[in-house]
Amino acid sequence: MKTQFAHPLATWKLSPTEVESTLWQASIIRGAQFVRARSSTQARLFAAERLKLAIPPVPGALASPWLDAQLVACWRVDLFTDVDRLGVIGVADLAGTQTLAVQP
Repeated sequence: MKTQFAHPLATWKLSPTEVESTLWQASIIRGAQFVRARSSTQARLFAAERLKLAIPPVPGALASPWLDAQLVACWRVDLFTDVDRLGVIGVADLAGTQTLAVQP
C-alpha cells in the first residue's frame, strides 16, 4: 500500500536469534515482532522505540537489541498489507503465527 511518501509500507518480521545478550535487559519483549515500515532499518528503529523499558537497566544506556543484526533477524513478509500506518503492529508467537491485536 502506497502512502504519501515514495516508498510503500511493507511488513517486516523481526525475530530474535540470540537472546542471551545483556542488551535484552533493555527490552520489554524478547519474542518476534511484526512492524509496518518503509525499510528494515526503519522497522528496527520502531521496534527499539516501542519495546524499550521505561527505565533503562543501565542509566543512560541507549542500546537496543532490536538494532543489532547479530541479535535480531529482519525480513519482509506478506502480512498486514491492509494496515496503513507505521510502527509495531503485532506480536508473533513461537510457532511463527501472528496475533490479531494492533499495538498503538
